[in-house]
Amino acid sequence: KKKKKKKKNKKNKNKNKRKQRKKKKTTTTKKKKKKTSM
Repeated sequence: KKKKKKKKNKKNKNKNKRKQRKKKKTTTTKKKKKKTSM
C-alpha cells in the first residue's frame, strides 16, 4: 500500500512540474519578445 501511494504521488508531482514548466517557458518567451521590441 505504501509503495502504491508513493507512485501516485510521483505521477502527480510530474504532472505539476510539466504544467509549471510549460507555463514558465511561455512567460519567458513573452518577456524576451517584449524586451527585443523595446
